[in-house]
Order: sequence, then C-alpha cells, then structure tokens
Amino acid sequence: MEREHKLAIGDLDGSLHQDLVHALHTAINEPGASQYPSPLGLASTRSKVADYFASAHGVELGPKGVLITHGALPAIYFGLRAAARQGRPCGFFKPYFNAFPATVVGSGMLPVPIPLPSGRLQKKDIGDLFAMLTGGVLLLNNPHNPTGRTFDYDELLVIRDVCREFDIRILSDAVYNELYETDRPISLIGLEPTAIEAISISKTFGACGYRVGSVAGNPNWIASVADRYAVLNGVPYAAQRVAEYAWSHMPGVSELRKEIASRRVVVVEALRAIGFKVDTERQNLSSMFVWAKLPEMSAPASLVVQRSAAFGVHISNGEIFGDESGRFIRIALNEPSEQLAEAMSRLTFAMGDVNEAA
Repeated sequence: MEREHKLAIGDLDGSLHQDLVHALHTAINEPGASQYPSPLGLASTRSKVADYFASAHGVELGPKGVLITHGALPAIYFGLRAAARQGRPCGFFKPYFNAFPATVVGSGMLPVPIPLPSGRLQKKDIGDLFAMLTGGVLLLNNPHNPTGRTFDYDELLVIRDVCREFDIRILSDAVYNELYETDRPISLIGLEPTAIEAISISKTFGACGYRVGSVAGNPNWIASVADRYAVLNGVPYAAQRVAEYAWSHMPGVSELRKEIASRRVVVVEALRAIGFKVDTERQNLSSMFVWAKLPEMSAPASLVVQRSAAFGVHISNGEIFGDESGRFIRIALNEPSEQLAEAMSRLTFAMGDVNEAA
C-alpha cells in the first residue's frame, strides 16, 4: 500500500529527540514518577519555564507566575474560565485555530471572530472591531495558525493599547513561538503585565503525545487559573521532567527551524507551480503550516481536500478555520522534504482530477 501523507493535523512525523528520550528514561525511574503530581506542576518544571521566558524573551516571572498544564488548549480553556468574564465576548482573529470557538463557548464566553487585516495592523483597522469586545477577552494567536503570520512589536503595541482602551484582557497562545524562520516572535506578556500566555512542548519538540504545556504571566490571573485547575491531578511527573529538559536545553530546535523552512520552500514552490497563491511576505513566516489560496478557476476547497485524500494526501479545508470563501487550504509540514515533494506530486494529479470534475 502506498504511503499516506497525513498533512492535515500539525503532528510532526518523527521520533522524539534522543536527549529527550534519555530524560524520559531517567525520569520514569525517579521516586516521584509513580505518585500523584500536584495540579500546579512540579516546582522544578515551573522554575524551568520561568528560566525559559527570562532567557528567550527577557521576561522575569516569579514563582507565582507559572502553572503547568496538560498542553496549551487546557491552559487556554482554564485561562478563559479564570478571567471571570462569562457571558461576555471573547475575540480572536479569523481565520482561526479551529478549536477556538468550542473552547470559548465551553468557558462560558461568546466567540467573536475578528477579520485579520491583510496589511500591517494599525489602530484604524481594529478600533471599531475591538469595541465589540469591550469588557471581554482577546485570544491572541501569535504566531498565527493557520496563516503563519507573526505580529511584530509595533502591531502588538497597537493590540495592547486598543485592548486597554476597551477593558479587554489578553490571553496569548504562543505555541509556535519557537518555530520562526527569521526573528523570534515577541512574547505578549513582556508588553502587557496584565496578560497571560500559553506555551507547550508539543510543536517545538514533536512531543504532542506528552501533553505538557504551561500558562505564564500575571500572577493574579495565574492564581485564579490554578484554583480551577486544582480539580485535576496534574501532568504526569515523567512528562514534566521531559519538558524541563526540553525548555532548558532546546535540543534539536535550531535544526528543526531550518528543516521546516526547507520543507516550506518545497511545498510553496509546488503549490505555486499549479496555480495556488501563497503569501510569503505577511504570511507563512512562522509555525509549521502553509496557508494557500486555490487557483482562480479551481473547484472549492472541500472538493480539493476530498480528491487529495483519494490520492493519499490528507490536507485541511480552510473552511474549518473560518474561511467563508471556500478558497483556502492548510498543509502541515509534518514530513521530510523528499516525502513532501512526493505528496505535492500527488496533489498535482489530484488538482487535475478536480479540474476535470469541475
């Protein structure tokens, strides 16, 4: 049977870095590995997260400014619950990570997708839109999934200032913060002391199955998250110890950045060759995805995704990310370049099949 190319979900195809495997083997033989972990996280893991923010972003966090979570999504869910703004709006830029609407609803807030301006973000672009979020929360995804866009310093200042004007609290989702190609994205909590930010080891270290994340920032908001998170037993000890090593030593990360950049070139060039439009000036600069617009005369994304799957290439329909035009797809750069090239060859055949059907 021919290889299936699973490029719909952001789940890197590869084994855990050997240094992290060694850290796991060491941790499972430590006394704490068989005990119930604290819902706050190990003190040592929280300290390593604080050290990471200090070294990577110049942000100093006290011991009460970090909580360890079961990945980034629980951090976001409990963070929204702890914001204590139930019944109020929670905004996020559209297109959006497809789990955001349900997470917002589950937290008791009202999801409000905000159209993402195509140019550099300015107050005139978002002032009126953010007024709809008055008294609520902004869920800021930076780097942005699915587009791969990164908000720069001045754009983040605009977002911060407008949020202050309308009493909007900011919860930053920064899970792709280490998967950049040029400049490291800026941590929002370094600019806004009232905000909190979620990170995880899932994407940066290809450790999605380990379910270790963290939420950091404003200690009062973190304390409120911790009160709610206390209903859980906490992240498994051994997984936290792996995360400690990951955040302290960043094994293989610089190599992964280069690898993802090379994979992106393969996919972008192949897509452009068959008529896709791929913005690499404002988008597709960070994260592990390619966000691409279908050729003008092509059938809608739903049919492209369906026919692509028939050729063994599984990609995402942009409609699940709030694209109402039905003209975008997202491809996860999960595989090595050679395999991605083969997947793009199949997609080329699929597009011919789609066009014939259309």
